Amino acid sequence: MKSAPNISCLRQGVSLRDLAQVVALRLEGASAFALLDRMSTAPIYVREGQIKQSLFLLPDGKIFADILIASGGGGFFVLSEGPSREDLLSYISTYGGDAALQTSIVDLSEAYDSFGVGGPFAWEFVRALLGPTVLGMGHLTLIAVGPERKTLCFRTGMAGEYGYCIFVPKNESAHVRETLSQLAAQFDLETMTQGDLELAAVEQGIFNISLLNALGSLKTLGPIELQLQSRVGFERSFVGAESLNHKRLHGTTHRTTSFSAASLLAEGSPILLEGVKVGTVLVTRQSPCRGDVVGLCLLEKKYAHPGIDAFFAHIDEGLIQIFTKTPPLLTNRSLAVNSLVHAYATRSTANFPPLVIE
Repeated sequence: MKSAPNISCLRQGVSLRDLAQVVALRLEGASAFALLDRMSTAPIYVREGQIKQSLFLLPDGKIFADILIASGGGGFFVLSEGPSREDLLSYISTYGGDAALQTSIVDLSEAYDSFGVGGPFAWEFVRALLGPTVLGMGHLTLIAVGPERKTLCFRTGMAGEYGYCIFVPKNESAHVRETLSQLAAQFDLETMTQGDLELAAVEQGIFNISLLNALGSLKTLGPIELQLQSRVGFERSFVGAESLNHKRLHGTTHRTTSFSAASLLAEGSPILLEGVKVGTVLVTRQSPCRGDVVGLCLLEKKYAHPGIDAFFAHIDEGLIQIFTKTPPLLTNRSLAVNSLVHAYATRSTANFPPLVIE
């Protein structure tokens, strides 16, 4: 169990994210669509500038990569989290078939520097950094900005808040970094750690592949148990589809559920109902925004519902009560921010709802 980091910048202001764990590829050629279609769990009929959330699976139906697929400039962009660059390219080569041989695949890190920006005032920061065009971006969209329209701005969201992934050509990077540095003090900019991002994901009740790979108990779970069916077209043919549909046909016994508690719990701790084990603790994190502990557990499906206060788990001092919740476990301030009314400099005068509403 890890101590809780401070993520108030993400929840109430502006945060910076290192995208070192994101592998970004550009796919071009007549077979690019066919290649992605063989691997993507979600259908990828995306318009120019549109982004689709998807997954790449292994043949056994386990999750290999958390994927964003964007259409732009006559080709596709793939933003992947989970595998390394080498492992991702090996996956594409292994499962892409002939289409992989006929598709041009370029690693964006060769020509671009990248960073992420998130928080309820991220839009204001990115506008100051890249210009007012970004204000017109909808969620899960992509635009090219800058002097030569080569800077790529993906509006992806970040744990329920405004979020952007920005890729700047290396020959323009120095200027953008200088501007970013000048804006840092104005927006009290802080850089989020991986621990911050994991906590934010648990607070939000969303999928985080770093947690999946770090926790042994999560590695055995697939899209159905993790409630990621919205990213899956079950009628489609893709890597892992047969295993996934077999599990769907025969049913799953457990489902992930968000909860809160007063103390941190060990991974794998049994969850008890009237003394009988009905689930397992997957992960807990201390939430400074809430002032308690947030977590994710795996419960038998008949008990995997929010609003139940009859569950208990063991800690050193004895039993502790846990409360299942409907995620997110706090109020996303981005939902209350209006770009026509609010600004980071005057945020203290705004009548925002509290972060925690029980």
